Amino acid sequence: MLTTCDFLTAHTATKDRVRGYQSGCDNYLSKPFELEELSVVIRSLLNRSQLIEAEMQSRLSETQTSSDSGSLSRLSTVFPPIQIDLTEREQQVLTLLIEGCSNGQIGNHLHLSPRTIEKYVSSLLRKTESNNRAELVRFALQNQLAG
Repeated sequence: MLTTCDFLTAHTATKDRVRGYQSGCDNYLSKPFELEELSVVIRSLLNRSQLIEAEMQSRLSETQTSSDSGSLSRLSTVFPPIQIDLTEREQQVLTLLIEGCSNGQIGNHLHLSPRTIEKYVSSLLRKTESNNRAELVRFALQNQLAG
């Protein structure tokens, strides 16, 4: 049984896509895909999660009395900020990654080899406990790590 919400797969048959959607996925991208399409999907998911978060915050605020000055501290308990120490170069790589650049494009922009960029991306994945670039971008945008 599939439990993820998004699929990035080599399966392109209609029956595979239907099965994916029946399993509850929100997005089904077949390989090969364009980075622009992946970027749009990620931004759409982030926008949706931000709307849900705003709705939750609104509901939480409505349940508070107007004299309660602790509502912001309770919100930060519900959505605690995540602090991650990134080097200046990691921040540069992350910013370009969020813009949808490939390792080669990032390397050209920063005058580094694609292999060096791979090492920076691996470091970012490890520090953010992300499994792939899409999760890394989502994490960075949700936690305002984008420079």
